[in-house]
Amino acid sequence: MKIQTTVITPLGTFESNVVEADLTRTQIAEVRCLYEECHKATSLSIQQGNNTYYFPAEVIRKSVIIFDVSE
Repeated sequence: MKIQTTVITPLGTFESNVVEADLTRTQIAEVRCLYEECHKATSLSIQQGNNTYYFPAEVIRKSVIIFDVSE
């Protein structure tokens, strides 16, 4: 399965690297649940190429976060 995170902020759109993972449907559901709760987190980070982007809580709460899983 391929997993990618997109964070749409007032400052722009940031897409993570596409990660290939061998996850069960249960594990995907657990990760999806974490993403649904991430607006309550103190920070979020994604890897894009060689760069890591950190988003503080103030930015996360004003952002749209997309968790994309494809087979």
